[in-house]
Amino acid sequence: MAFSKAHVFPKNEYHFALQCKLLSHPARIRILRRILENQKDGISFDKLVRGIPLSRNTISQHLQILRRKRIIVSKSTETSTIHFINAELDYTLFSLVDLILNIPSEENQHEINDFHLLG
Repeated sequence: MAFSKAHVFPKNEYHFALQCKLLSHPARIRILRRILENQKDGISFDKLVRGIPLSRNTISQHLQILRRKRIIVSKSTETSTIHFINAELDYTLFSLVDLILNIPSEENQHEINDFHLLG
């Protein structure tokens, strides 16, 4: 039986690794980017799903994961639920993700092509 060695690392490194794992799914990245684009007023579920090529049920499951980890917060209105990035978070990680996603590189393109070949 294998035992976790997470305790041998500093808490801040372990926490960062957990955040990276949380952001390791492309659907959650897309959800977060859509929410960030609409952070001032928030985004309703109906508007959010328009830009994501997944079923509403799948998107809802990813939202639930992000909500459970307190990355996003949701507020209910009379007609819908509005989603926001948790204002208590440090936006450094989101800035890093945005920077990485917006830098086209030959190496990244090869990785993307290889990923599509595997699927």
